[in-house]
Amino acid sequence: MNLWQKLGLKSESAEKKNRLAVLVDYENVSREAALEGKVLDFDKLLNECLQVGFIDFAFVFVPSHLVSYRLPEYIYNKGAYIVSCPSAYKENTELKEKDRVDTIMMEVGSKLIERSDLTHVVIVSHDGDFVRLANRAKFHGKKIIAVAGEHISFLLKQVVDIVYSLPLKEKNGNGY
Repeated sequence: MNLWQKLGLKSESAEKKNRLAVLVDYENVSREAALEGKVLDFDKLLNECLQVGFIDFAFVFVPSHLVSYRLPEYIYNKGAYIVSCPSAYKENTELKEKDRVDTIMMEVGSKLIERSDLTHVVIVSHDGDFVRLANRAKFHGKKIIAVAGEHISFLLKQVVDIVYSLPLKEKNGNGY
């Protein structure tokens, strides 16, 4: 059963009415896929989203230190845009570096939710930090889809409308 069937939608009506924003926490899902010796299947992810409706926005948020010379082109060729997220230093620590992916993803997601005619927000992450974003989207009348593996946060699982399994595939040699 694919995602649009789980949502009880007919693909013809879904394509015309539903408008999606797909927000991918790259390091989060890549790490989870790596635990199984696999990688995220971007093609399957985006194709399943297209079964729900039109993808207005697809952003992949990546810590800047993980942006290789091939990654931006790979992501763009899959139909998404890469957002390179700079690092910040945590206060009151020994200058421990922390990426700002979650913060930037929530900022962008909030702006899209408040300023667009989106009907669905797809959060590709298992991170409980996105509960606030999901709640904000619900407040604005959006349906929330989480795409995550087995390690999805209990709280995130409780606030989304549906959880879809993280589509994984075998590594093809180039790391993607």
